[in-house]
Parts: sequence; C-alpha cells; structure tokens
Amino acid sequence: MELYEQVCGARRHASYIRPGGVAFPMKKETLYKTKIVVNKIQKLVNDINEILSNNPIWVNRLNTIGYLGSHKVSKLLGLSGPRSRSLYKVHNIDISNTINISYKADCLDRYYIRLNEILDSCDEINYSINKYLYNKEENLNINSKNNVIKLIPRKIIKDNMENLIYHFKFCTDNINTSPSVNYTSIEAPKGESGVFNCNTNTNQYRIKLRSPGFYNLQSLHYMSKNLLLADLVTLIGTQDIVFGEVDR
Repeated sequence: MELYEQVCGARRHASYIRPGGVAFPMKKETLYKTKIVVNKIQKLVNDINEILSNNPIWVNRLNTIGYLGSHKVSKLLGLSGPRSRSLYKVHNIDISNTINISYKADCLDRYYIRLNEILDSCDEINYSINKYLYNKEENLNINSKNNVIKLIPRKIIKDNMENLIYHFKFCTDNINTSPSVNYTSIEAPKGESGVFNCNTNTNQYRIKLRSPGFYNLQSLHYMSKNLLLADLVTLIGTQDIVFGEVDR
C-alpha cells in the first residue's frame, strides 16, 4: 500500500490509470523500491512452498477436496483463473517455475497454481522494471500523445488555446466513438475481468463490469458434493471470494 500511495497519491480508490495512459509518470525511485518488495515476496513464497508443500497435514487436508469435474462444467459456469486452469494442462498458462501440479482440479492443485502464478508475476515485474530502468529519462512517460483521447495535464492547459479546447471538449463530451457493442477482458489474479460496452453516436448506452468472483462462486455447489460441512472452509478459501464484487 505504501508503494501504491507513492505512485498515485492515494492508498485506495485511486484514478491513476486513465484513458490514454496514466495520471502522471512514475519515478524511477519507485521502481527501485518495487524491486526490493518483489524480491522479498519471492523469498516468502519459496519459504511457504518449502514449509507447506511438504507438510503431510496440509497436503492431506487439500488433496481430493473440492474436485471440480470436467472442463465442460468450467465452460458452462463461465469459470476462469486457477479454477479453470487446474483442470487440464493444455489449458494452463506457460509456467516457468517448477512447482508440481497434478491437474486433478482439487484444492491442492489450485494452491500450487497460485504459488506458481505469484512467482511468475514477480518475474514479469522484475523484467519490466529492468527494461524501463535502462531508460535515460528521469520519469517514465507512457501516455498517448493524442490529446483527443486523454485528459490534458493542468500544467499545460494555459500554455495555448488548443490545449484548453481539448480539455474542455474532453470534460464535456468525453470520448466520442461510433455506435458499437464491445467486450474487452484481461486476465486478473482471480480470473477473467471484463468490461461490456454498448454505445450510441454520442453517449455510452450501457457499461457492464464482469467480475470473476460472481461466476466462480457458482462452482461451490459442484465442488461441495459429498463433502463435510468442515470442508466448506477450505472450499471458500480456494474460491478467493470477495463478496463485495459478488453483490455488485
């Protein structure tokens, strides 16, 4: 949270990522601090893997619990993330770290997959940081140069009349697009997170956010068959549920 606050100025509910880029460039000092945190996370995950993955109590508690079934069930319920990737190796992402996964679609496999994904994410963050650190500029500016699709910084609004006009039109009309129906998604930590957008000539007619937690919760009925009530604690934990996004 301290890194998050250092980048965007707020610990929660920030508007750092915007159409056309970000609110302001990130400083290289933040990247160095991020790299230190990422290295600590990698060591912590490796310690967790060494302690828990070889613990028979932990392994027996998760093994064969919460079996999801076939890949057809995953597609029927719209599942994504570790729940879907634990079914078949052919559907899994390329994993560079070597933590054994049996692909039985139980809680133990989902635990292994999450450990792998944390380590892979750390590797990707380190790769991106090392790439940008070679940049000779003091601040890393990744914003679009097209002023029509981004908010003009306040520092340059008064430089010329054109910037002031772009700022006024963006705040009043926003981004005008042709009539269309679009769906765009990304692979979030919990699964597929998407945005459905339907617009007319000038206005956004409807925007629907697809949160993976709502769809993943549907699998609880299939995963809990013929299990004990005490197993629900393990199943809810492997769901990685945030009920705020489910209620939304």
